[in-house]
Amino acid sequence: MRAAATGQSSMPLTQVVAATGAVGAFWLLPVKHNSSALHRKLAARPWGQVGFGARSRQDSHGRRETRTLKVLALNQDEATGLLGAAQVVRVHRYRRRAGRKASRRTVYYLTNLPSRVADPVDLEALVRGHRGIENKLHHVRDTVFGEDLHRARTGNLAAVHAVLRSTALNLLRAAGARRMKAALRAAFIRSGRSAAGFARRVEICVDAARRS
Repeated sequence: MRAAATGQSSMPLTQVVAATGAVGAFWLLPVKHNSSALHRKLAARPWGQVGFGARSRQDSHGRRETRTLKVLALNQDEATGLLGAAQVVRVHRYRRRAGRKASRRTVYYLTNLPSRVADPVDLEALVRGHRGIENKLHHVRDTVFGEDLHRARTGNLAAVHAVLRSTALNLLRAAGARRMKAALRAAFIRSGRSAAGFARRVEICVDAARRS
């Protein structure tokens, strides 16, 4: 199987698909709640009629996570409304940690990898690779700044906001911070400013740049 581009981008999914398609690359992309219409389409697929394609379990740091993966192939008509994807992937995660309430999460992916190239086991390996990238780079931005809930879509606004968030996190890391959310809160307290006020000032600056 050829290498596939995986991960998460600050660009809209349609732009990511167009960019990778232009160079003839395969792609596997997560569809999150901020792509609400697309997410609803994937959730509405007949998953109850699909058997498990792959299952894995991981024990680490007192935590046990069980992952089950289902895959649906798309015909040409179905692919038209789903970014031209060849397959839809649903990953369900069940996580338990001693002394804590168990959690469940379902994540959907789209890929242009056809079933003849990537079977469920291949896709599960790619998803695990994507999770590693997300944990290292994107998860922190999501938890500290709520990036997944951000609705910026005009022009390069999403990319600009991602750069600002990454810059703030890099400055905190350079100062020796390890717990980013707590460090950000402490920085605002020391400066006498609120995180909400800072976020609003960023929005105003970006809006002004867009209008200029």
